[in-house]
Amino acid sequence: MTKVYGKDVIEWETAALVSAVPEEGKMVLTFDKPLQPDDFGSEIEGFSIADSTGAFYMAEAIPVPSKDRDEQNRKFQISSPLVKAPVAVRYAWARAPMGNLKVNGLPWLPLQSFRTDRIDFSPEVAHQDPEGPAKNSAAIKGLKAEAAAALKTRLEVVSRKP
Repeated sequence: MTKVYGKDVIEWETAALVSAVPEEGKMVLTFDKPLQPDDFGSEIEGFSIADSTGAFYMAEAIPVPSKDRDEQNRKFQISSPLVKAPVAVRYAWARAPMGNLKVNGLPWLPLQSFRTDRIDFSPEVAHQDPEGPAKNSAAIKGLKAEAAAALKTRLEVVSRKP
């Protein structure tokens, strides 16, 4: 922002994920900057969590309390009752991503979408119809191709960042 607007007071550096550690059925995420929901009190939105099957489920995110003021709102527990042994977390990871975390609570500074995995795309809804996979195989192949192309694009963008 300094280069574009010539102002030093405009903050535009998002938070970085420092670590993601599985702990007692939850994934504990640590960030380098504090994060808060954009309305300073609502439920945190935008997280999903998966176990080794690679199926992602909507997750609850709770800030880990800290007595150290500098460490407040930097650590979060991510969990779902459907995931007992988490291996991966995603935030705002979708075609129309929704997440409400802001860096330092600043409304113009959203946390970017991220993922902690390299799990290949798989349909997230299992068919109840035994013939479902055969009926929908063309659609599933198309979804997998779209997902692979989207992943390739995102990885290229990430690799270009300094």
